[in-house]
Amino acid sequence: MSRRATIPVPNNRPEFAASEHFLYTAADHQLRSRTHDGTEVAVFGEGGKGICCPVLGPRGLLFCVLLDDADVDAVDEIFALDAR
Repeated sequence: MSRRATIPVPNNRPEFAASEHFLYTAADHQLRSRTHDGTEVAVFGEGGKGICCPVLGPRGLLFCVLLDDADVDAVDEIFALDAR
């Protein structure tokens, strides 16, 4: 096994998922998509809400949990993005 690339990620230990073409990191209220060489291709944020638990699903969908950090009693949501 050999190292292909080193990809910088936030210091706060982001959660991540990987596909054949991309690495997805969830940290600092944003979901970022990078190629395996580290080139950032997309950033998604939802108005200051937290994003966590990225999981790749069928047909190129990336499922995540959306958290309302300002309201601890708020119901968390699961949403899906087209990860292709």
